Amino acid sequence: MTPSVVQRDFHRIISEIGTPARSPKTRGNSIGRVQGQAQTQRTKHPVVKKQSKSTPDKQKAA
Repeated sequence: MTPSVVQRDFHRIISEIGTPARSPKTRGNSIGRVQGQAQTQRTKHPVVKKQSKSTPDKQKAA
C-alpha cells in the first residue's frame, strides 16, 4: 500500500488495532476565588510621558 492510501484509510486502521494513548480524564472545574474574599487592587503607577523629538536644524538632501 502506498503511504497516501494508508493515510486516507488511517481512521479504519486505528479503529481496528487500537491506539496506545489513554483516553483523557475529566478534571472538573477549578474552585476559583472563595466567595466573600476581597480582590486586591492593582498598584497604580504614574504616567510616563516621553519627551518630544527635537526637529533637525537642516534637512538632508534626497
